[in-house]
Amino acid sequence: MKNEDLLKQATTKTKGELLKRNRIYDGIYNQMISYQWAYLGGLPFKMMVRKKRPSEDSTLYQDLISDTVAQPICRYIVDTINDVLFEPGIKRNMQFCTPEGTAIDPRNNEWADLFLLDSDLNNRSLTSFMESLGDLTSIFGHCWVAVDLPQQDQGNLGRPYVCAINPLDVWDWEFDYYGGRPMLKYVKIKEMEEVDSFYVKCYHLGDATTPSYWESYEVDKGPEKLNDPAKLIGSGTFPLGMSIPVFIAYGRRDPRTIDLGISDIDVATDAQREHYKLECEKYTALQFAHTLIRAEPGIKIPVHAGSIVRASEGQVEAIPIDTGDVDKIIKSQQDILEQIEALTGLGGLRNTKNQIASGIAIIEERKQLHRLAKAKARLMEVTEELILTYAARFIDR
Repeated sequence: MKNEDLLKQATTKTKGELLKRNRIYDGIYNQMISYQWAYLGGLPFKMMVRKKRPSEDSTLYQDLISDTVAQPICRYIVDTINDVLFEPGIKRNMQFCTPEGTAIDPRNNEWADLFLLDSDLNNRSLTSFMESLGDLTSIFGHCWVAVDLPQQDQGNLGRPYVCAINPLDVWDWEFDYYGGRPMLKYVKIKEMEEVDSFYVKCYHLGDATTPSYWESYEVDKGPEKLNDPAKLIGSGTFPLGMSIPVFIAYGRRDPRTIDLGISDIDVATDAQREHYKLECEKYTALQFAHTLIRAEPGIKIPVHAGSIVRASEGQVEAIPIDTGDVDKIIKSQQDILEQIEALTGLGGLRNTKNQIASGIAIIEERKQLHRLAKAKARLMEVTEELILTYAARFIDR
């Protein structure tokens, strides 16, 4: 397909079509945002969990948010799983062949050596890239991966590169089936966002006579002029016979659908949220847990500790504040941590209390973590094979 034909077809896309999201995307958006904020932690997570009440003083609320600590439970789980996954190292034995099955001389694969050293053109090796991919798939359950070759006018480096895409940036997609095999037919990705516009890239699947192609648009924000054509800023084609070089990488497969994965922090997100709510309650209880003093009129009570109060017996009375709820809150927080550690198999890594445990019990507890890491390792192998397959296809264009 010529670029003129692409331009003619692209002008039929309107602003409303490009801003439209997939119904699955709309359904999972809030959950994905909660995963992301729970992993990142910090101020956005704390403000999401503990919202300001209408009658609450603004200064007290700001003090509460800034002075409390949100324990990084989700980040701890993600980092631990991927530490176990990548700790043994990655061994690769790459062998390429022609479409007819003829082996290619390894001396002609210099591009592959460069690709292993710098896979995303940001000086990250393929191993480092896969580690970041492991983090994304643990957080969201899946992410998207794109492989591409820079165009001649963009300074073609003679080799392809790969990039990982946050699921929140993939707005729409559609699968088709060929001989029972799912094939990505269409995908729409938000590449960049500015104050007043989005930059959106659409990929379309070709056929035996028409190559797969892509189009880039600049789309203004806002609900106005949804039926007006969007501004096309770029287009191009892929080698004839190549499918769309974009695919889903899974951390854990969802048995119900191919569109999503299962997050490693699904339960931990709720636990971290509840843990921080209890932390806010504990902070508030301790903040106002100062002893009350009741004194008769005319009795001066200094505010400094160790000061002398001149009064007769019975003129001054100290009323202690019950802080028994704080102990219950701390116990609830400890229970949350222990339950999460037991569910994820992380209890053997960090003991919150001294207890007697047999070696068999510790091994069995760790088995769950290693079983999860092995299952994820198999999916990471599939992802890496697809990355190298698309990269080799670009070289053999």
